[in-house]
Amino acid sequence: MKRIRVKEDKPTFVTREETDVERLVGIFQKKGFSISSQEARILWEKYSDSLCAGWLKMDEDDNVVFDKVQPYFEVIDED
Repeated sequence: MKRIRVKEDKPTFVTREETDVERLVGIFQKKGFSISSQEARILWEKYSDSLCAGWLKMDEDDNVVFDKVQPYFEVIDED
């Protein structure tokens, strides 16, 4: 499985929309990436923050959700 690193990682320990976090972890897994719940939360927070929002509702399309967070992570190793 490929690993990722969230760019400019600043830990946020506020519990938010756990369903969204679990979904984002699942989206990454389907695409062959290993991601923690904390990394998923940070990625969605970064995307939401980029639009001056606290926590945006996720699109129904998994590919759209993945595309929205791509600018906020980098692949650090591949199989």
